[in-house]
Amino acid sequence: MRVVWSPRAIDRVVEIAAYIAKDSPAAARDWVERLFAHVDTQLAAFPLSGKPARDVDAGDARELVFESYRVFYDVRDTVQILTVRRGSELIDADELRSGPKQSPTAHRP
Repeated sequence: MRVVWSPRAIDRVVEIAAYIAKDSPAAARDWVERLFAHVDTQLAAFPLSGKPARDVDAGDARELVFESYRVFYDVRDTVQILTVRRGSELIDADELRSGPKQSPTAHRP
């Protein structure tokens, strides 16, 4: 199944990578590459492999854990990556709803 990253999810990946890059730009690049490889490979092959999103009324949203991060997504005709959060961060249900920040044509950088 095709995996599509929403603008919101891309923004979050960029923010997280910028934070990591403060200590090590190489580690930030490596983290981004590993994140995309893991999520794209796992969810393209097994879109329902993540569990239903916890801690929030998220409709049909699911989450896949990558290291200490939660990748929230929805499965429709494609796998839509909604956002990425540290496991310790609270998630706002608005981040998991379809809205103007999401686009089926958004891809990762």
